[in-house]
Amino acid sequence: MPPVSSVSGAAITSIGQAEHDAHPVALSRAALAVLFVGAFLTALDFFSVNHPMYGAMPPAASQAFKDFGLSAFVAAVGLDSGVQALLTLKESGVTLLLLGIFITLFPMILSMLFARYVHSYRNAALLAGAMAGSRGASPAFGQVLDKSESPVATVPFAVTYALGSVLLALLGPVLIELA
Repeated sequence: MPPVSSVSGAAITSIGQAEHDAHPVALSRAALAVLFVGAFLTALDFFSVNHPMYGAMPPAASQAFKDFGLSAFVAAVGLDSGVQALLTLKESGVTLLLLGIFITLFPMILSMLFARYVHSYRNAALLAGAMAGSRGASPAFGQVLDKSESPVATVPFAVTYALGSVLLALLGPVLIELA
């Protein structure tokens, strides 16, 4: 059985609800349904790889199902949290939205300029791989690999991904305590 089944079992038993610091955290039923369908289709794909006689699917169709499943999950979660986001925006005003945009874009732009002019990165694939790794963005890294048609971006991605993950784990609690 694929490892997805254990995740599905844990999700079924908890019904997508948990509590963290006395704040309830939950997934909507729509998000859970999409998650379970994705887990089921992943199990079918795992089964068809090990037993190609049953349920074999062309790679393009399999990729289309994977892409559709990810898009459906993101849409379900987005639709579920959209109402709360609008309520928060109404309470806090546009300032919160603008701060979020600034906090997201400013470090990326600063890092890009630093890498370009101080470290003299001339290869766009290397720079894009490092940027994707620094944000822990595997989908962005996949796009970098597709667009560059070369694995050259793998090294800066791996280094910045590992460095960012370790620093986040070590400095995250410190920053929370300082706030």
